[in-house]
Amino acid sequence: MKLNRIVNNELITCDFNKKFEFSTTLFVAGLGTAGAVCFYTAKKQGLDVIGIEKSTFLGGTGVNTCVQSYYYGDLSGELVNINKNAETKNISLAFTHPSETAISLNQKTVELEKQSENIFLDCLLTGAILDENKLVGVEVFYKNEFLYIQAKYFVDNTDGLLSRLAGAAYYCGRADGNTMNCSKTIAFLREGKINGEWNALGFLDNLDDFEYSKKLLENETKPPFLLEKYTENDRAVFEGTQIGKRETARIQTESIISFDDLVNFKSYEKPIFYGFSAFDNVNRDLENESDNLIDWIVITYMRHCGFAFSVPLESLIVKGFENLLVIGKSLGVTHSAAAAIRMKAEMEKSGEAAAYIVKTATEFDCEIKNIPYENLKQKLEKSGCLKPLEKGFFKLRKNQKGNYIKIKMPKEKCEIKDALSSKTPHYALLEIKLHAEKYREFLYEFLQSDNELLKENSAIALGLIGDKKAIPYLREIINAQPEVIEVFNGKHYYGWLEKDIWSNFVKAICLLGRFKDEKSVLRLEEIANTKYCDELSSLRVNQFSKTALKRIKL
Repeated sequence: MKLNRIVNNELITCDFNKKFEFSTTLFVAGLGTAGAVCFYTAKKQGLDVIGIEKSTFLGGTGVNTCVQSYYYGDLSGELVNINKNAETKNISLAFTHPSETAISLNQKTVELEKQSENIFLDCLLTGAILDENKLVGVEVFYKNEFLYIQAKYFVDNTDGLLSRLAGAAYYCGRADGNTMNCSKTIAFLREGKINGEWNALGFLDNLDDFEYSKKLLENETKPPFLLEKYTENDRAVFEGTQIGKRETARIQTESIISFDDLVNFKSYEKPIFYGFSAFDNVNRDLENESDNLIDWIVITYMRHCGFAFSVPLESLIVKGFENLLVIGKSLGVTHSAAAAIRMKAEMEKSGEAAAYIVKTATEFDCEIKNIPYENLKQKLEKSGCLKPLEKGFFKLRKNQKGNYIKIKMPKEKCEIKDALSSKTPHYALLEIKLHAEKYREFLYEFLQSDNELLKENSAIALGLIGDKKAIPYLREIINAQPEVIEVFNGKHYYGWLEKDIWSNFVKAICLLGRFKDEKSVLRLEEIANTKYCDELSSLRVNQFSKTALKRIKL
């Protein structure tokens, strides 16, 4: 057998000839948001399970960083029972986001700890033990000594560390190596209600130890963490004990969920849970995101819209391993798709699903990928974890019944024309992106219109689907005086996005960069070096122009 460790971010292998102190059916590495629910469910199902957690508490970011609420996501399955058992009338939680469902975190931690037998807290995962290519055990550091634990099945909720130790392939963030922004949280008691507030830490992925520590210290010395004055109505009661990571390393699984899979409502033969979200990517530097994400947030401006999706069994099975599942933020998704699937409810359901997958595998004494899906499906449906959701796009504001409002997408020529003639063409642009050939000839016709807004939006739509006939019209847009349009009433939920505005000026810049339009270089250079008003500055006109120039000059 071989022991793998990671030293200076490199996988080091040596011979293993020690004895295992513990043996179990299921080993759960990391008892955070997903791992705690996995362990809790596995114990309830009668599995022999051991779990480790590097912190001194269960629940991770989901219960220990003031994240009392479910921002988006679909609440179903075991997590509903856990939350119900954790309900308390002693604490009042204050929230402003219209989609939030709140739960008392201290009570939830207590509920999770009811299944605490065979849990090692303050325990570090240090190695993976393999017999040829099969994972058979782990090395952990606990109470100043190394321990060796043998298991038949493994669940990885360590931001992908166990999978990496086993030798699995992994990916980090977007093209520049950055993941989504991290944050730090603190809870205040104000007017008798507790509310969590957060401060953006920005990117932490590519910092050295000194810069990493410096950023954390700077964060602790400015609001909301350090105030000039504290009063009875402005009293800090709990500081989040973990950094909130919206995205971690992502492991190569048997199936990878992409942006296109989500927006096209891809169906799977073996779904294990459903979810609901928006592409909730809070990075300010959108010019560095993928084209698909820019299309969604910048060009079609669908930030206010959500959708249902499913996650298949194969997205939890680590590629090349017959007994290793990955859950939480490291499951099989692309960077762009991670912005939707990272929701707290979905992370918890990934843990529950993993417990039932292992339960089924033990019943039939087989490898995970060979379990009888229909048997697993029955378990997941009975628990409520596998609850189908309606396909479609939805407004994120709920109606009086507490339901999201489904969007009627424009389909007919007259509906597309009316939308493109307005200042809010968003649904039409998305419909065109998803079904390009159905509308291409309409757009050619609209380009000849005397209606300037219809002509502009039609050019944007053609650019969105990669049609070069848009190029001369896009040049006209960036050569004209930039116009900023208010597109929605109400505010965003992030401080730097308080105004719901956008501009075809920015959209045209993005698209000309994709077309590598050399005739636009001089104008783009001028835009990149122009100081714009606050509204255009907040839309990052200069930065988008610089990115477009890089693409053209490559």
